[in-house]
Amino acid sequence: PPLAAPVLVVGGGAVGFCCALRLLESGFTDVTLIAAKFSGIPSKTTAGIFRPDYLGDTDPARVVQWGLDTRCHLQRLHRVLGSDSGIACVNHQEVYHLEGNPGADDPGPILPKVMPGFRPMTAFELATHCPSADGGWSYSSFVVEGSRYLPWLQERAESLGLRVIQQQVEGGVPGTLEFCKAAAAIAERPTCPVTVVNACGVNGGPECRNVRGQFVLVDAPYVKVALGEYSPR
Repeated sequence: PPLAAPVLVVGGGAVGFCCALRLLESGFTDVTLIAAKFSGIPSKTTAGIFRPDYLGDTDPARVVQWGLDTRCHLQRLHRVLGSDSGIACVNHQEVYHLEGNPGADDPGPILPKVMPGFRPMTAFELATHCPSADGGWSYSSFVVEGSRYLPWLQERAESLGLRVIQQQVEGGVPGTLEFCKAAAAIAERPTCPVTVVNACGVNGGPECRNVRGQFVLVDAPYVKVALGEYSPR
């Protein structure tokens, strides 16, 4: 759409504010973010590891390019703002077990091209961190602490003109025409051509669902290694 055309982002999590910020930085001048709430979401309370991988049927080449762009963004924040942005650079050790997870020893076409220093873990590393694992990968990455990153995103976006409205969008399943019309009415843009970005998370439609995982919080700032296990099934 033209840069002056209204754009609505529905969802107040990290994805929603990231989309709004990128739109504003790209030159869009009329961006509104609508969300029913701005607290109690997982991305604000748990840290995440930057780890780009398959996105459904999306061309892996596109995912690689998005991953490289995101890596540059996180690298810049880490160097300029440090912990104030919630971004920390770490060495990530990722292990796998083959039993029940066929194909786990194949890293795929994305991780090796995006993650700096990607290599198989050594026998010493496996024996030290997870001796029961069948193998693993080692690479540099970023830990993203949502409780700091999300406020930075919002502050940066609002400084560029983002309108934020706290209200539930009623009317239709997210992504449908009825839903988009309801969002446009809330943003007071009912008669204009409007682009709506669906960033509703698990409420974004039947194809959206939670993923399972565990986090262990350790008060040890001297630890600079992240450990994780990823199973393709």
